[in-house]
Amino acid sequence: MKNAPLKKNIYMFLWKSLSIMLIFVMLLAIFVPTPFAKVNAEAETNLISNPSVETASSNSYPLDWAIDRWGTNTATFSYPARGQDGNKGLRVEVKSYTSWDAKWYFNFVPVTPWKTYVFSDHYQSNIQSNVTLEYKTSSNAYSYVSLGDLPASPAWAKFTKSFIVPANATSVTVLHLLNKIWYLETDNFSLTLSWSTGSTDTQAPSISILSPVSNATVSWSVAISATGADNIWIVWIQFLLDGLNTGNELTSLPYTFSWDSTKASNWTHSLSAIARDAAGNKTTSAVVPIIVQNSNPPPPPPPASDELIPNPSVETASSNASIPLDWATDKWGTNTATFAYPVPGQDGSRGLRVEIKSYTKWDAKWYFNHVPVTPWKAYVFSDYYQSNLQSNVTLEYKTSSNTYSYVNLGNLPASPAWAKFTKSFIVPANATSVTVLHLLKKVWYLETDNFSLTLSWSTGSVDTQAPSISILSPVSNETVSWSVAISATGADNIWIVWIQFLLDGLNT
Repeated sequence: MKNAPLKKNIYMFLWKSLSIMLIFVMLLAIFVPTPFAKVNAEAETNLISNPSVETASSNSYPLDWAIDRWGTNTATFSYPARGQDGNKGLRVEVKSYTSWDAKWYFNFVPVTPWKTYVFSDHYQSNIQSNVTLEYKTSSNAYSYVSLGDLPASPAWAKFTKSFIVPANATSVTVLHLLNKIWYLETDNFSLTLSWSTGSTDTQAPSISILSPVSNATVSWSVAISATGADNIWIVWIQFLLDGLNTGNELTSLPYTFSWDSTKASNWTHSLSAIARDAAGNKTTSAVVPIIVQNSNPPPPPPPASDELIPNPSVETASSNASIPLDWATDKWGTNTATFAYPVPGQDGSRGLRVEIKSYTKWDAKWYFNHVPVTPWKAYVFSDYYQSNLQSNVTLEYKTSSNTYSYVNLGNLPASPAWAKFTKSFIVPANATSVTVLHLLKKVWYLETDNFSLTLSWSTGSVDTQAPSISILSPVSNETVSWSVAISATGADNIWIVWIQFLLDGLNT
């Protein structure tokens, strides 16, 4: 019994020591942030300045915000308007509409390529609206990615979507835009770096030959086309004949070119294609064997009377002597441009000239009046141009619902001497007419002449090629919880109209 007090003291010492250790651990957990907590805090930082538009600037706009109206429409912008939380918000109302859109947008914010970001805002409108990303690139150009159309919502609704920044982007703003007659109110914007940002892109693109089909017998001029898809985007594709490059790298849809089969022997040849994405990942398609057999002369080209462009050589002036008959000019965005007609043309006669003296964004161009086209038919456009700077050719379609859509035919390299541009395209389902915009979007000049738009003598038939679609994430048999990012990739020989995710066979 003499040791009882000693044992009691030992027990008391151990109990007090354990209590002190527990208190220390609790204080450590409270006051020392973990690496995860630090990452999560960074991810939750809103990158948008003045995201709830509560702070006004000196010009009756919210601080660090601006407005933009593009195209032919009449729009009014209101601030402050009623907000989602009862305070200040934004309102845009389109009173009359022919084309394009009107929107509020926040100042560009820096972003990091290949990182994942999450955008959200609250909105209410009695008509469909759209959310589009506007990137500024390292070459001071602009590119656009649609995040989707939003359904009408007479009560406040929240929109949220994540996106991955492409390789050459340096900053971004988000355009919640209205492109119909009605109103749109927005408030409480957020742009954050996702706490699950992923890593460098290692997903290789997919690529496959659409035409010719395997073991097809071909002759003379052959239309070769491919379809490809990537989790970010495809930078270029290159066709190969017997393992060697044929044609130029194609950097935009459609991936098609006309191959002169008379340069190959009458024999079986192998056709394939390589696709490369912005991260440098490459994929080579499966080989498609084709049989070249050139024994008969090629069919004759279409007659000259098939020309669809009125006044294609711009030789006839309108009642305004400074503009050709059936032609017009257009300057869009922030730039100073001059238009000259007539100027010396490609064949020594009259031509067109546009010159940009100062430039911030968008473009300036001449264009011919819209001409009727037939959906699913193939057409061929060409013109002659000279410029000491890169230019661009874009199709402008008018649809059956009196809206406009645009398809890029590609960027053209500088050419101080006259050069010819030619490209074919297939008209989409709802298009009724088209014009072609050979546009300039940098400080310099562009001269053009001798335009042509004809129905291809090889017009093909109604599109029967089904699109491809596959789930990118989550991967097969992955265990998921809470909020799950679901993504897919798809491709089509023309384009995909929509995709719908299903869960257990039901729309989600």
